[in-house]
Amino acid sequence: MCNENFFKEPGFYFGAMFISYIVSGIISLAIVGVLILVFKMDWIKALVILFLILALSYIYLFKVSRVIWLSFFIDNK
Repeated sequence: MCNENFFKEPGFYFGAMFISYIVSGIISLAIVGVLILVFKMDWIKALVILFLILALSYIYLFKVSRVIWLSFFIDNK
């Protein structure tokens, strides 16, 4: 066991929200950019597809952003 306490003080994972916001913004720009520029799709259809992709990947993105945030504070010995 690594003996790491994953139940930090209240509000510790608040920073993960910003990580999630940054990652989802980059993913959104990439997806919409590819759909509009490469596939010549209408921007409304591209936004609907983006909404579906983000809605389906929300839980995964939530967990990944918490792991990224936590990795800033764990000492890898």
